[in-house]
This record gives sequence, structure tokens and C-alpha cells, in this order.
Amino acid sequence: MNRFCTQCNTRLVEDCEVHVKGAMYGLKIKKPGRFFSKASAEAKAAVCPKCGLVQLYIDQPNAFLKT
Repeated sequence: MNRFCTQCNTRLVEDCEVHVKGAMYGLKIKKPGRFFSKASAEAKAAVCPKCGLVQLYIDQPNAFLKT
């Protein structure tokens, strides 16, 4: 998918990994309100090479539509 910067309309560099400084793990997004929810995904980042804006996204957002 082609993502574009909302600030300067430059094409974003996608598929960047997200890591928490000092930890070996990335970020995980989970559906709210469910302790054992099957709807979860690893966050990825898209970075604007011109202005530095960072956008987080997941590859399979349809998993969050299911109840």
C-alpha cells in the first residue's frame, strides 16, 4: 500500500520495525476490552524521509472488525 505523509505529501518508507528502547520487543496492538482477545497485531511504522513524520500501522486491520 502506498502511504503518503499528511504533512508534506511525500511517499512514506514502509515496513519499518518498532522497538522499545532497552527492550527486545516491539509494540503489539490489541483490541480493547478483551483480556484474551484474538485480535492483535504487531505495529509497523512508516517514516517520511523528508520531514520525519512517523505513522504506525498494522498489516491486517480486518482482524479488529470481528467480535
